[in-house]
Amino acid sequence: VRNSRAVSIMTEAVAVDTSLTLYPFWKYVLDNHRDLISHHAFNMVLMMLLFFGWCIPFTILDIFQIGKRFKLQQGKYPTIKDVSWFMLWWTINQFMLVIPVASLQVYFNVTTELPEAAPTVAEVIYDVALILVIHDFLFFATHVFLHIPPVYRTVHYLHHQYSAPTAISTQLLHPIEYFVQGLSATLPPLAFRVHPITLWV
Repeated sequence: VRNSRAVSIMTEAVAVDTSLTLYPFWKYVLDNHRDLISHHAFNMVLMMLLFFGWCIPFTILDIFQIGKRFKLQQGKYPTIKDVSWFMLWWTINQFMLVIPVASLQVYFNVTTELPEAAPTVAEVIYDVALILVIHDFLFFATHVFLHIPPVYRTVHYLHHQYSAPTAISTQLLHPIEYFVQGLSATLPPLAFRVHPITLWV
């Protein structure tokens, strides 16, 4: 019995050690914020905050033409009117797709099951690389589909109304395209059941 207890303690110690510092972080998150991160809306809100956290600074740089010498398409800058147009379509998509899905999650009381174990750094790197490759392939495949003439004329044409790429212009999407591209981003991590830390990365 004593020997089996010693083996059990050593196994637990090795499991914690191989987490390469992610175990203490994950334990802290679970101990202090379990209810928050298991909430159905957490990942959705986090995604939006991260997206706009990256987009807004670069959009401001574009609007005020700061750092223009680094811009590939000289002379093409978004205006406040352009940004308002992008945000209008973003809002439409939220009301048509995101909010209804979130409402269903609230109605059915959907929560995220959180694993007690933490991934290793190597696992996170591997899973992130795998998900990015799969997402990139799915994005390419769906983009080819969206350029089929009938689909382009009814759906994808909207995205090509603006020819100067800027961070926030990615939101100029028809609801059908928003849904399709959203699937290409969300299905791979769900299919491979990656750890929440990997999903956040």
